[in-house]
Amino acid sequence: MVSRGRQPLVAAGIGASNQAMQQAQRRTRGLAGAERNRMIVMRAGYWIFALFELMAFVPMLSPALFARVMGIRDFHPGADYTYAMGIAATFTLGWIALVIWADRKPVERRAVMLLTAAPVLAGNLACGVYAAASGLVAPAMIVPASIVQVGLIVLFVMGYRLAGQRPARSKP
Repeated sequence: MVSRGRQPLVAAGIGASNQAMQQAQRRTRGLAGAERNRMIVMRAGYWIFALFELMAFVPMLSPALFARVMGIRDFHPGADYTYAMGIAATFTLGWIALVIWADRKPVERRAVMLLTAAPVLAGNLACGVYAAASGLVAPAMIVPASIVQVGLIVLFVMGYRLAGQRPARSKP
């Protein structure tokens, strides 16, 4: 593709995630094997979570889009729903910013991993189970997100444990 001195157009989200991955690679390039793997696990958890939550954030902005994504028919919420979802969207966006901030110094800010695993992901998982059990949403709509959430919980707990380990010292 000829760009004639201009950068080719890239979707904002894809371009931003590519830049973030390149920055993470540069930060881990000089690290030794085990230390490098530990950083990759921690950073992968943060970035996968941020992208996952960003995908959840967008439907929060529109009740019609939320209903379509969740497969809910005849969904006509009132102002109370819009208000509550606006608050939820604000917290979601704030948590995305928090994990990106924690990614800058993953070992020092490892507590964010536990706070994300326990109240945030476990709470979202419980809400999904409730939505499916109450008949609001078909279980098939909840299962994919639940699998990702369980995987992220495992990744964050592993990352937290790895972050608490001291780097191996090389013998002289």
